[in-house]
Amino acid sequence: MLRHRIALASVVAVAAVPAGVASAHSCGYVANIKINANSNTSCPFARNIARAFRGGVLRGTIDPIGDNVASGHAYSPVTGINYYVRCSHLSGSYTYAVWGCYAGNNAYARLTYYG
Repeated sequence: MLRHRIALASVVAVAAVPAGVASAHSCGYVANIKINANSNTSCPFARNIARAFRGGVLRGTIDPIGDNVASGHAYSPVTGINYYVRCSHLSGSYTYAVWGCYAGNNAYARLTYYG
């Protein structure tokens, strides 16, 4: 299992919601990453997480298809707090990868990376 630290900024995203996680809403896209967030997560925070994740991919510090986890800190413009965020590779294939990201206050974001 590979671990990478990524610098993250803003809120978290979600799509298919795991058990015990509040319902999801769409936060649009950041480049080739579709973002969904639960009701505890603002879209600005979710988009910042997606931007940071994409930055890690572009720098080569995250392999969205091959890696299992990525973590770092993200700033939420809504709360004004930097949160620790842990993302796990949930599923995918050769052309896309689904990641679930958790942060404080029960925030959850689901990022679907299209490669």
